[in-house]
Amino acid sequence: MTGVTSKPLDYAIIGFKGLLRKKPRPELMEIVKNKLLHVSEGKLDVDWNIAQGYDKARMIWFRDDEKIGLNKLKEGLEKQMKERHIEYQACTSSGDTVRFHLLDKNHITALERNPPTIWGKQYLAHTPKYIQPNYALEIGIVGVEMFDDPEYYIGNYIERTYHRFASCGPAIRQQRLELNCTVYCVVVENREIAEKILDDPFPMFDQCNPKPSRPQYLYYLNQHGYPTSWQRSSNANDQRLERRRWDNFEDRTNQCASAIDTLAKQIKVMQDRQQEQAYQNQCTMGAMLQTMRLMGDKSQAQQELRILKREYISARRSLMSAQAQKLSQKEIDFKKQETRDLAGEIEDLERQVKDAEEKTSAFQAIAFPALLPASSFVADHPGDVSMEDSHNLSLPESSNPTSPPGLINPQSPQQSGDLCTEDVQAASILTSFASGQPQG
Repeated sequence: MTGVTSKPLDYAIIGFKGLLRKKPRPELMEIVKNKLLHVSEGKLDVDWNIAQGYDKARMIWFRDDEKIGLNKLKEGLEKQMKERHIEYQACTSSGDTVRFHLLDKNHITALERNPPTIWGKQYLAHTPKYIQPNYALEIGIVGVEMFDDPEYYIGNYIERTYHRFASCGPAIRQQRLELNCTVYCVVVENREIAEKILDDPFPMFDQCNPKPSRPQYLYYLNQHGYPTSWQRSSNANDQRLERRRWDNFEDRTNQCASAIDTLAKQIKVMQDRQQEQAYQNQCTMGAMLQTMRLMGDKSQAQQELRILKREYISARRSLMSAQAQKLSQKEIDFKKQETRDLAGEIEDLERQVKDAEEKTSAFQAIAFPALLPASSFVADHPGDVSMEDSHNLSLPESSNPTSPPGLINPQSPQQSGDLCTEDVQAASILTSFASGQPQG
C-alpha cells in the first residue's frame, strides 16, 4: 500500500499495489477506511476517491469567454484570490480554462455568488460535475431521466438477471439517483456481478430516444465526463422533461389534496354524528331520570293510598262496632267524622295517583314516542293528554265526596285490577254504610 505525497496538498490518496491492484478488492479497502476513521477519532475526512488527479470536490474553474488571453486571465484570477484571502493548493490552466484547487470548500459558494471581475468583465465560476462514490465499484448509467422511476425499472432488471450470481442475499446492495435524477447509481454484491453489468447491452434501452449511456464505474465517469450523445440530447429535452415532471407532480398534488379534502369531510361527518349521538344520549338519560322521578312519585302516592285504605277499613269496623254496642251518640259521631276525614284523604290521594299517571304518560309521549302504542296518539281518546297540554293537567272532581273514587262497587271488580283484597272489602263496607245497612 502506498500514499501519493509528491505534491504539497492537504490530502493523500491511498491505493493497493501489485496483485491487489490488478484484481481490486474493495472490501479490503473498506477495512482500511474504517481503520483510519477510528484511529483519527473523526478528525480526518476519509472517503473514496472521486476520480484520478486533483480533488474535484474543491475544484473551481473559469473560462476565457472574453478572449483576453489565458495568461492574463490566470494572473487576474490569482490577484482576485489573494485580495479575497482565498487560499488554494494548486492552479492549472489548459485550452481556455483556468482551474483552482481550493483549500476551503466553502469558498466555492462565495465565488459563485460573487464572481471575480477582471478588466471590467465578470467571469462566472464553474464546478465540475461529479458523483461521490459510496463504494469503489459503484456503477453509473447516464441519461435515465425518461423513466418515471429508474430505480424500479433498472433495479428490477438487474435483480432478476444477476440474482443467481450473488453469494448471499440480493444482487443489489444500494441504488440511488444523482445529478437531478439523470444518473442511476448502483452498488452490487460482488465484483463478478459488476463486471457482467458493464458488458450488459440492457435491451430495455433499445426503444429509448435518446438512449442512455453504457454502464460504467463512477470513478471513470467522474474522470472522463458524460457521453456527448447524452449531453447533446439532454439540453434539448430539459424543458420537456421538466414539464413532464411538473405535470406528474401537479397530478400527485391534486390527488393528495383531493384525498385530504375527502378525509376532512369524512372526519367532519363522523364528528357531527358523534356530537348528535352524545346529545341524544344526554337527552335520553335526562328523560329516563325524569321518568323515574315521576314513577317514584306515583309509587309513593299509591303506597300512601293503600295505608289510608287500611286505616279507613279499621275506622269503619270501629264505627260499626260502636253502633252495635250502642255506645253514646258522641262517640258514634266522633267515629263517623274520623271515617269521613279518611275518605276525604283517600279521595285526595287518588287524585294525586291519577295526576302522577297522566304526567308520566304525557312525558313519555314527548320523550319516548316510539315506545308508546299508536292508540296513545289518537285525539280525544279518554285519558289522553296532548303534548301541548302536558304541563297543564287537571282532574275532574268526584261527584260523591262521601265515596272515595278508589273504593268501587263490588259488582265491578274488573275496574280495580290493582286493588288488594282489603280494598275490595273496604269498598263493600262503604257501600253498605252509604245505604244505612251496617254489616257485622
